[in-house]
Amino acid sequence: MIIAKIRRKVTATTTAGSELAYVVRLSRYITRADPADLRKLAGYGDDEYVRDLARYVIAEGRAEEVLATGSRNLLGRTLEDQQAEMLALMRRCPNPAGALDHWVFSWAEGEEPSTDEINKTIDIFLKCQKLERCPVIWGYHGDTGNRHVHLSVLRIDRRTAKRQTAGDGWDIDMAQRAKAVIEHAFPHWKREKGSKYEVIAGVLLHKQNRTE
Repeated sequence: MIIAKIRRKVTATTTAGSELAYVVRLSRYITRADPADLRKLAGYGDDEYVRDLARYVIAEGRAEEVLATGSRNLLGRTLEDQQAEMLALMRRCPNPAGALDHWVFSWAEGEEPSTDEINKTIDIFLKCQKLERCPVIWGYHGDTGNRHVHLSVLRIDRRTAKRQTAGDGWDIDMAQRAKAVIEHAFPHWKREKGSKYEVIAGVLLHKQNRTE
């Protein structure tokens, strides 16, 4: 299994309108796989994954397949209602710029996690990152040789409207720790070579120096 964060550019000149548009486009792409939204998302940064995916879908004329979708900490049942909730929460937050993160979970070729397994995977990831009270929209895609989940996390507490810091400021490293916990929960999934952490006898260890 692989967990990757999709990078995008956020600067002091990033406008509120641009941020709101990003929320709409990302959530719509995740749940509906519209190539037009993917093309727009590619313009928000210079992430290699997005470039490659855009090339695969748009340039080669491939059709993406959304196998399942879901959410966390949102009351709306339709995508439009969920988007409205997220936009309203951003307006309540004093510093919402850059608060929406895009993550991708990818499995080895031939592996097909169930919806229940995906939900548990997302729960573990959010708990490790200390983002359990933040709005989330996810989509399970099966358009390439590797099944994968796109996860959008709005790092704003839905109760307090306060911006949250993922992984105590170390979200990439925390994602690797979360991956080790997830792989321990689902030992039938193939592990990524060169993983930094692993769980042994219920203890999360750094593989190089064997520290807890």
